[in-house]
Amino acid sequence: MIAKKDRLKLNQLPDFFATSQKFFTPQLTFFYQKLDGGGDQAPEPQSAQIAIIIPKKAYRLATRRNYLKRLIAAQIQPLLPDFASYQVAIVAKASPQPLDKNSISLLLHKFLQRLTH
Repeated sequence: MIAKKDRLKLNQLPDFFATSQKFFTPQLTFFYQKLDGGGDQAPEPQSAQIAIIIPKKAYRLATRRNYLKRLIAAQIQPLLPDFASYQVAIVAKASPQPLDKNSISLLLHKFLQRLTH
């Protein structure tokens, strides 16, 4: 479970998907924005804000959607310091390749490489 302070509240950001950068993989799509410091002073590192979205269109069963959310949250938890100062929405896609612990971990590491370069 992602801590409440680390959750991205998409209802407060109506244009998040339109203005964010995107990273596509066959199973997940990452929408991300760098958080602004907001002041004249040197910005202190902010914690990451993460949203995990599993559409009903992609996974019909609620149990499967909840399982995938928990799986992604568990894989992202140790990586949260690496996502510092970013707002990230992770959207699952219907794919013939199953989402499992190893594939999610691999996709998250690919995304982190993209953020750091």
